[in-house]
Amino acid sequence: MKSYPIIIVLIMLIISGCGNEVSTSTKDGSATITMAYLDGTWSRECELTSTSTTSAKVAINFFASSDNATKSTTYYTGTICYNTNYVLREKINNITIGSKTTTSGNLIITKYTAVILDITIEPKSSALATSLNDASFCGLTSWSSGLETSIAGKTCSSINYSSVNDGFRDIVQMDSERTYIRTGNTSDIASDGYPSTVYYNKYFK
Repeated sequence: MKSYPIIIVLIMLIISGCGNEVSTSTKDGSATITMAYLDGTWSRECELTSTSTTSAKVAINFFASSDNATKSTTYYTGTICYNTNYVLREKINNITIGSKTTTSGNLIITKYTAVILDITIEPKSSALATSLNDASFCGLTSWSSGLETSIAGKTCSSINYSSVNDGFRDIVQMDSERTYIRTGNTSDIASDGYPSTVYYNKYFK
């Protein structure tokens, strides 16, 4: 019986702690984004592609000194990101970062604009290069292993790629500790041309 007061006190402390954790008050915990904070390479973990039999890794390299960036998506045969198949690179420059804003879903993000510098594919094997040439992939027959070929402005397997010097708009979210970023969901574009939401996958530095 003498231990009851101690147990009651502990229960009250636990309830009080839980109340703090589930607070519904709104707090802006995101970082104010600058090119200096973005500078460097941000990478996602190995992920399965839509086929579930191949995999990919995505990385974005921001260069604060020149206001440009390259997003590299490396595709692999198999599911563990081991045998490199090809690399898709999307290059942008003249990055201009806006101020923080809030989406309709109350997500705090930063909008930015840029200009398409180039979009390329680099086959990583002679077998793939030969296959792309035989199929005249993207209307091209100049594919070569280890070399980047521009596909900017071309249609490849029903995908229409932007042309060089086209405008580019995206959003980015960064946590308060500046440990990860998330980028705009390109399948959810608002009337102003910016993505309305971000992808769930996080990029870590």
